[in-house]
Amino acid sequence: MPTEISVPLAHLTLRGQAWGDPAAPPLLALHGWLDNAASFALLAPLLAAHYRVIALELAGHGHSDHLPAGADYHYLGHVQAVRAAADALNLPRYTLLGHSLGAGVASLVAAAAPERIERLLLIEGLGPAGDDGSRTLQRFREALAAQQENSRPPRVFADVARAVRARCMASGMQPALAQPIVERGLIATAGGWRWRSDPRLTRPTVVRLADVQVHALLKGITAPTRLLLAQPAPPYLPPGPMQARMACVADLRVVYMDGSHHLHLQHPHAVADWIGRAAGRRRTPPLLTTGALPMTLSMYQASVPVFVRALSSLSQVLDKGAEHASAKGVSDQALLQTRLIPDMLPLIKQFQIACDTAARGAARLAAVEPKSFPDTETTLVEVQARIKGTIDYLKSFAPEQIDGSETRAIHLKMRSGDLDFVGHAYLLHYLIPNLYFHCTTAYNILREAGANIGKADFLGKE
Repeated sequence: MPTEISVPLAHLTLRGQAWGDPAAPPLLALHGWLDNAASFALLAPLLAAHYRVIALELAGHGHSDHLPAGADYHYLGHVQAVRAAADALNLPRYTLLGHSLGAGVASLVAAAAPERIERLLLIEGLGPAGDDGSRTLQRFREALAAQQENSRPPRVFADVARAVRARCMASGMQPALAQPIVERGLIATAGGWRWRSDPRLTRPTVVRLADVQVHALLKGITAPTRLLLAQPAPPYLPPGPMQARMACVADLRVVYMDGSHHLHLQHPHAVADWIGRAAGRRRTPPLLTTGALPMTLSMYQASVPVFVRALSSLSQVLDKGAEHASAKGVSDQALLQTRLIPDMLPLIKQFQIACDTAARGAARLAAVEPKSFPDTETTLVEVQARIKGTIDYLKSFAPEQIDGSETRAIHLKMRSGDLDFVGHAYLLHYLIPNLYFHCTTAYNILREAGANIGKADFLGKE
């Protein structure tokens, strides 16, 4: 559970939430517009093993103080407040994470004091909203007019669920993802609930920085910078202007992830993995450049039936390989020792490893000790028995043993070094590719040996 924090400054008090050991390296997280610290409720616990995560709420947001009457919310005010908060929190050097509005603020904080930023991590934003000059006068007039308008009474929601629906309609977020932000963003009032945030946050900004000024400021960022962008790109982050901004940052790496604007809520494990890799902790094989895939199937459906189908097809391919060997007078031992090239493992090992990959993978997802299958096969009949025994073992797993393993921690000891995964990344980006690598290699060896097999045999039958 997070702890509540309060950061008194000269002109107001900022508040927020913190996770992790206070002695751990600090990571200061800044939320998006009209969000609050709960924006990081799913991501922060995944980072807490390595960081003291401090989700600071910007002025007027969440539980932080509102600015006094007559004051204006502007990027530069947020930048000054964040810098003052870092001083108050005694953070001489820290990792800075920002989402959307928070990414813009974080960019300017990093440009203002580059020596204090260990690493800059940006989600869906690079620099503040700029001005290309096309609407400067119109925006200026509209913003000043909005300041003179009488404030409307705050909207009151009869219950939290209605506030969640309102937030989802305005932002396109899924209700489950919006829930923590909404719950923290409400305060009880007569007749129900109202937003805590300052209504003035919805007013247009009087003057924005010109794009050329934004570019000049971004060139001041010297910390290693990592930018995570949703794809397809939202209309308010067009690729052209974003590319121009990217070119201003010297040490910048960009990753695109399938999803919506709140990637850290939609794909918290994938985003945590991205942050870990940015810090040099290689948790999983590269996966983010192809997008993080939400689970639309259960973990059981995406594993055990897939493994059974692959091994059943492999058994059918082996049957045709045995027919060819018998017709040509090739012994079982000779066929099983066939290789594609000298430095690759022979056919027997491809079968054995494919079986082990499926069996051990299912066991790891179910968090049970895998059944041992000794590699003692020397004939094709024995290999078929090994495949059948593995399939029977796979079928012994019940769906409830594997479903829910998306976030299960899985550790592998490899000759090349240890690997750490969460369940969904292990299944999709390690286990299934490994299984099909060995199934494909076995097929290729038999095809090269002359067996009458084709793609339909590899795909198998229902």
